[in-house]
Amino acid sequence: MTDVLRAADRLGGQGAVVAIEEIGAPQGLRCCTGHLRDLPDIPVSLIEEHPRTLFDAGFIDAVCADAARHLRAAAIAVGGAREESSWADWAPEFTFSGGREWMIRFACAPGAGEFGALVMFDDVRLTGVDDLAEVEVVGDEPAG
Repeated sequence: MTDVLRAADRLGGQGAVVAIEEIGAPQGLRCCTGHLRDLPDIPVSLIEEHPRTLFDAGFIDAVCADAARHLRAAAIAVGGAREESSWADWAPEFTFSGGREWMIRFACAPGAGEFGALVMFDDVRLTGVDDLAEVEVVGDEPAG
């Protein structure tokens, strides 16, 4: 277990995630993002919400190495898609925020809310689905 920058450095080597680098994030957060080696259109992000957040680079690499299986399970939970040709157009992305809890968001899942659908995992067990219909956008309120 390590901090977000060390985890990103380990992942950016020869593993399942490539081109991972720190990007701008809202105050109080740190974010590193890259993409899957075998599915380069799919982003992978690590989000550090507080300085004590620890990342297991080996675990993240193992999840991402088996991305197609997790994407298929997530797509079935969201909308019944069983084939890659179905979920590939849903703009999937992987997000890890420390520990063994992580998620796949489909930005364009059929029938999902404006912000897509979120599938949550604990280790490799699917734990929930949210269509993001009730999401509030912070900082998007009109000035008054």
